[in-house]
Amino acid sequence: MSPKNTCFLMIWTFLNSAGIISAQPGNSFVITECRIFDGDTIRYGALHVDQGIIASVGAGAILPDSIPVISGKGKTVIPGLIDAHVHIFSEYQLEQSLVYGITQVIDMFMDPRLMKDIKAHIAQPGVHHLADLISPGILATAPRGHGTQFGIEIPTLSAPDQALAFVDARIAEGSDFIKIICEDGDRNHAFNSLDKETIAALISAAHTRNKLAVVHILDLDDAITVIEAGADGLAHLYANGGVHPDFGRIAARHSVFVIPTLSVLQSLCGAGNIQRLIRDPDLGPYMTPVDVMMLERSFPCTAGIRAYADAEYALRQLRDNGVPILAGTDAPNPGTSYGPSLHEELLLLVEAGLSPVEALKAATSVPARIFGIKNRGLIIPGAAADLVMVNGDPTEDIKKTRDILAVWKDGWRCDRTQYRQDGSRAGQH
Repeated sequence: MSPKNTCFLMIWTFLNSAGIISAQPGNSFVITECRIFDGDTIRYGALHVDQGIIASVGAGAILPDSIPVISGKGKTVIPGLIDAHVHIFSEYQLEQSLVYGITQVIDMFMDPRLMKDIKAHIAQPGVHHLADLISPGILATAPRGHGTQFGIEIPTLSAPDQALAFVDARIAEGSDFIKIICEDGDRNHAFNSLDKETIAALISAAHTRNKLAVVHILDLDDAITVIEAGADGLAHLYANGGVHPDFGRIAARHSVFVIPTLSVLQSLCGAGNIQRLIRDPDLGPYMTPVDVMMLERSFPCTAGIRAYADAEYALRQLRDNGVPILAGTDAPNPGTSYGPSLHEELLLLVEAGLSPVEALKAATSVPARIFGIKNRGLIIPGAAADLVMVNGDPTEDIKKTRDILAVWKDGWRCDRTQYRQDGSRAGQH
């Protein structure tokens, strides 16, 4: 590094630590002496961002003069996190997600008009304060099926010969993939469910149009049925209890991926301790009363703690058989909140048997690869500079993802200080 940059680093570090600099003034900068989890492996060295794009990374990174230099000593830089299962009802939820280091969300069902409006806004020049969004828009369900209870107008299906027209209509609305419901609820909340033939026809139609087919299940038998019907992914692990000795091998043989959503399964099963998240010293100060209220809610009917233990066992089966696992929260269901719950999801994945590195992959490179999200989820030359810098080493202690020092979206630094002060602004417009 040149003497000029060394001097700049000393001045910038002092101003930043004193709170004089609260947001990155531009989207070109260098981070030096840092540990880098690039979405796949761990590197050491520097990271150069040029106009929002990663230019070089690691021991051989080029460090140009005359741009801001940030010390990463004792810190780790990871890709912006991806929550692979949320439901978006307003732009604010994308602002909030960004504050917690989530730069991309995968919505699993939303109003297609809102989807179109938000995507158009995100695409505008100068919009850096929102996490990116992909979504299926409307889900595929039966008349009076799960999904019809939320007040969004939904065209339902009752026969296999309706599948291709349904898929084509979703693609015309801008859907990025197809979401299918396979659930009949329980004795207290019964739903109609699509039959096996219609589900298979929807999966086939999605594949005909080169779209992923992701299926909502909460039952072990339903999970196996839709896997064998060709589903690309499960939007949840099952939560009705029971163990299948070959579940992991079946999933691997059919090349399926799974979004376990352990956060919401805990809520369904009456398991876990949500207060440890609410009281977290790094995340708690950024939570609003609404966040706390959402986290403290629970489902009225629980499947039982044993059912959650069975889900953890199923997750270990998946991991041992090399099935891709994606981190998702299903926010805003009871017991979840946008942002904090993804950090808890990472901890739950580790507690269930994943390594910290595997959990980090589940929230970065794996969902980016599975859903074809280009230039995200990795810290490599040419990728977008969606970055999170944290204290310590989350590849050893997954809770270190919570100790966030900075979040960058396309190289622009998120103003977390302002968000914490007024709870109404998550980034630099």
